[in-house]
Amino acid sequence: MHLTDGRTHYHLIYGTRHHEGLRVFREVERAALLRQQEVRSLAQQRKRIEKTGQFELYSADNHSGYLSKLRSRYHSSQQRLVRMLTQEVAPHAKTKPLSRRLTRTVPYWATIFAGEAPESEARHVVSRSVFFLRFLVRELRHILCLFFLSDEWMLPSFADKLFPLPLQKEERMTRTRLALVLTIALVAIELAAAGYQSSVIVNRVGYFPSRDNWERRKPADVGMDGAKLNDAIEFMKAHETTTPARDFSDQEIIFGKLLGSIPTERGATNGLIIRHGYIVAEFGDTLRPDPTYSVAKSMLSTVAGIALDRGLIPNLDDPVANGIKDGGYDSPHNRLVTWRNHLQQESEWEGEMWGKNGNFLGTEGFGRGQMKPRAIQSPGAFYEYNDVRINRFAMSLLRLFKKPIPDVFRDEVMNPIGASTTWKWVPYTNAYVDIDGKRMASVSGGTRWGGGMWINSYDMARFGLLWLRGGKWGDRQIVSPSYVKMATTPSAHGPDYGFLWWLNTKQRQWPGSPPTAYFALGNGGNIIFIDPSHDLVVVWRWSAQSSEGFRRVVDAITS
Repeated sequence: MHLTDGRTHYHLIYGTRHHEGLRVFREVERAALLRQQEVRSLAQQRKRIEKTGQFELYSADNHSGYLSKLRSRYHSSQQRLVRMLTQEVAPHAKTKPLSRRLTRTVPYWATIFAGEAPESEARHVVSRSVFFLRFLVRELRHILCLFFLSDEWMLPSFADKLFPLPLQKEERMTRTRLALVLTIALVAIELAAAGYQSSVIVNRVGYFPSRDNWERRKPADVGMDGAKLNDAIEFMKAHETTTPARDFSDQEIIFGKLLGSIPTERGATNGLIIRHGYIVAEFGDTLRPDPTYSVAKSMLSTVAGIALDRGLIPNLDDPVANGIKDGGYDSPHNRLVTWRNHLQQESEWEGEMWGKNGNFLGTEGFGRGQMKPRAIQSPGAFYEYNDVRINRFAMSLLRLFKKPIPDVFRDEVMNPIGASTTWKWVPYTNAYVDIDGKRMASVSGGTRWGGGMWINSYDMARFGLLWLRGGKWGDRQIVSPSYVKMATTPSAHGPDYGFLWWLNTKQRQWPGSPPTAYFALGNGGNIIFIDPSHDLVVVWRWSAQSSEGFRRVVDAITS
């Protein structure tokens, strides 16, 4: 275990502190604070500690057994503390005597917590170490409470293991001096950590850009190497996709006959790098709204999460036919399709949507994307990336909300996260249905046949940051954390696929990126890259060789 491994450190310390440790600590506090005078009296009567290390008191008082039990527990607590300190602290100062270690280490931490260190260093140190420090303070404080009971109980076992190098005679510290120095240092660290935690940790986890202002940071301020990041940006600029063409002249060749509108031209490659919520780098025309293709599927997944949280979908494993009665799920086969099947692209739904058949047969309708005939399997037994079935899913969501999905997305997601008003979710020209006497458009999950989500890179970055923050924006939980977790969990049959999100758990999709990273991915290299392990969001539009581009960005992270 290393100090820089914040996640491992946190779980180890949190588990120790809140399970076995908390009960022992409370008992010790009662013994040390409420019976302090009694402990001193008993200490004067006790014998020296036996060679076995057991602690006993010569007293008729019935608390002696209780104190003996506490001493035994303290022995194990002391050993845990010694192991942690010898692994975490001593290796960084192996050649320094005790007094020099204390006088140099404490001012360093005081500088960090006082905010005088560089922001990137302070943020890294505090975020990785605050839970370790709190546990360390608690352990040492309780050991010091009974420190006065013996010159031999703590000093030889604790100090010799923590500082194994022999000390010069003039450098040796008395028990009282050691206790005083440690107590002052630990109190200062605990108080400073409490204050600095609120200003650094909360800012790191809790920063959300306002509607009109997105703060920027230099790479070094957010733990990134500026030169490497610049190299990554230059790589991205030099690798723009050639498909689709700038004028979309190859759209129908690739995907088949259009059902909706398409722009006359698209923009050039562009992107944003977001670390700890702040903009670190930007290139190209990031304010231009362009079709984002199947990134819209991840947005449909978000709408589904809201429906689940509101109870409009009672259970993801319920058949869609239980709530949708428009004839699309009446057949014996389609009646088995669940909401989860749709979200994982394992529905095997049979039918036609807006003139496109779910079998994807024929070049006129599907262009180069046509599929070969195959036997349809049971819902939930086979994965197939299929826009016809996703369009069926989108219409089912429309019938649940009884409100156009773009309006739901605007009111529940985009407005709360401060997105612009330049985005639009364009329906096919024939994709309209009647709901409660009102004519409403049913949107698609992509731009394969035109239409779809047209959006700029800034709004995509906000959407990515929402998911990086576990579905929360400021004080508002837009999508529940439980849904975010489910949505980013691999399905049984997909190629590392969640709820309309691409995953990297097997590191086959994007080698070199962390296995915890996930992506909203659209044709033409329109990607929202989300890396929770590095608190990172990258938006890259019209990209080629995206795997290498994201690898270079991640490689630029230093802390």
